[in-house]
Amino acid sequence: MKKSEQQSMVATLKRIDNLVDKVEDWSRLPVEPLVSVYMITYNHEKFIAQALDGILMQEVDFPYEIVIGEDKSTDRTRAVVCEYQRRHPDKIRLHLSRENLFRQKLAGLGPLAACRGKYIAMCEGDDYWTDPQKLQKQVAVLEAEPELSACFTNAAVENENGDAQPSVWLGAGAPFSFGLKPDKSLLSQADMIRRHSIPTCTLVMRAVHVRDLPAWTQRVPTGDWALAMVLTEHGPVRFLDELTAVYRRHSQGIWTVLGTDQRLAHFALRMKIYLPYAPTSQRPLLKEQLNEALGYLRRHAIGKMAAQLEAGQSRKPTATHVWVNLFGRMGYRSLSREAWERYFQAAYFKQDRPAARTRLFNLLIRHPSWLFRRGSLGQIVRTLAGRLG
Repeated sequence: MKKSEQQSMVATLKRIDNLVDKVEDWSRLPVEPLVSVYMITYNHEKFIAQALDGILMQEVDFPYEIVIGEDKSTDRTRAVVCEYQRRHPDKIRLHLSRENLFRQKLAGLGPLAACRGKYIAMCEGDDYWTDPQKLQKQVAVLEAEPELSACFTNAAVENENGDAQPSVWLGAGAPFSFGLKPDKSLLSQADMIRRHSIPTCTLVMRAVHVRDLPAWTQRVPTGDWALAMVLTEHGPVRFLDELTAVYRRHSQGIWTVLGTDQRLAHFALRMKIYLPYAPTSQRPLLKEQLNEALGYLRRHAIGKMAAQLEAGQSRKPTATHVWVNLFGRMGYRSLSREAWERYFQAAYFKQDRPAARTRLFNLLIRHPSWLFRRGSLGQIVRTLAGRLG
């Protein structure tokens, strides 16, 4: 991390510290925990007890602590975590926000910086662990293999709504799972760039690699992917093919509420942000994956805007901030032109002359450059002459 970034991070952590009340019983907490379990929670009243029970049931031969960032929930989440801290002051440390820090992209920084363990395990307040040997097994792997940056496992998926769902996080791919199950146990950064993913509720990592997260990670919309990039810069990650935790899919989940276009945009945006900071050896692969993601997003965006026009929802297809960020204003204008062209051609090939003429005029008014595209002149002449198709 550059000196300027370091100074900025110190200032940010100091600012967060002034917005947080801490509940920590230092007379009861372990002096040197080997593992810090890092948890961020917000409006998880229905889930948080199960999450904490899964951590507290761990059967380990080393001391550990649980560092919880409670981000000013509007339900009873805070009351629940405070009760757990009163019952387990020898393990639980609370960071209680006085205002919601997630909106400022600050929610996780304070609790992460407060983790004292050699290793940091992650579990958000709406997920939970199911294997009482989870920490023991993963720490044993990391202790035995110092070249590893982290260790993770597979996770089951639970849907609170009872809808159709993947049974595991890592499997054969959509629609049966969120990510592809690795065909090997040791994964490099290149493997992670090629769309392998880590269920963060299963992750145990070396704390030294995430003590000072680079500034670019705060701009990436998918924090778990940013974390995977940071970790694999320092060494490979080990995958254990076991189910040790449950990822809970519900209507309030940050990722669950996103639409398809937002998810596709986030996939592309994270690579675009990371590209200048990535190791030189990985940039060609990142560019290849970024171009593939942008191509897929481009096709999706054009189709969505054309559908808006066809449905009469808008005469000006909607631009999302992320799309403009990814493609630039000229790039977005190109998407709009492609959408209007598709809208015009839908009527043209249906031989609907009145609609085709109206849509053609609208296309040329908004995007006169379409006149110079290959084949456009012929379509214009045939539309005006009434010889469509």
